[in-house]
Amino acid sequence: MKKIIFFFVIVLAIFGFSACKIQGEKVIDVGINKAVEVQESGTTINITDKNFQIVYARPGDILELNFVDTKNSQNQWSFRSPIQQEIVSLKEHKILSENDSRVKPGEILNSWKLKILKNTNFELLFSYENAIKTNTPLKTFRVEIIVDKSKNDIPDIMVNSPKSDDAVGQKFIINGYSKSNNKNIFYTITNTENKTILEGRLTVPTDSSYFEKNIDLKKGVYEKGVLKIYQVNEGDTMQYNSTTIPISFKNPQ
Repeated sequence: MKKIIFFFVIVLAIFGFSACKIQGEKVIDVGINKAVEVQESGTTINITDKNFQIVYARPGDILELNFVDTKNSQNQWSFRSPIQQEIVSLKEHKILSENDSRVKPGEILNSWKLKILKNTNFELLFSYENAIKTNTPLKTFRVEIIVDKSKNDIPDIMVNSPKSDDAVGQKFIINGYSKSNNKNIFYTITNTENKTILEGRLTVPTDSSYFEKNIDLKKGVYEKGVLKIYQVNEGDTMQYNSTTIPISFKNPQ
């Protein structure tokens, strides 16, 4: 039994990436990808003010992120993505007390430094949630990290969910990022007969690159279809920068 409990604690340490509410300055070593050796580039990118944005980086770059938390609160910022191995490693995680000049009395600074290990794009996601109760996050921090590519090398619209050939239910989420300043982004969902099941607009705030839409399909029986996301110019109906994603349905009734 002791061996099982010890193993469970190690698994939590490796995959939890959660901050503990402690006082003073503390380095929290969770041992993430310690075996992976990637030479640091010498570049540190502070992404604290980049929520819902696209960030361009290279393997070996350090991503720095600082959250301000309320001291003694049950809510905390926790790492959620990417969970795949060898994409990022934890270089440093500190909890700084109110003695730090960057926080006010009653606050603590939850500071993270992550090293990029792999030449692959990924979404970095943190959730602010109750550390004890399992519920919907109170808020999220998310950025799309584009690795070793320039703005001209990526499509205007990048869809993170659903992925190609995903099976979706009656309710699902469309989300992703757009590098364009054009915020007129729309979607259509068609069936195998190319008939429109649902269509609408994806809202992208002015100061954001991120879009998200909760989809609730009409009741019916569907097998496969296509999600199309595209842009239009203001006052025009011509579609451009479109991307299509084949999806299958779990037959909502």
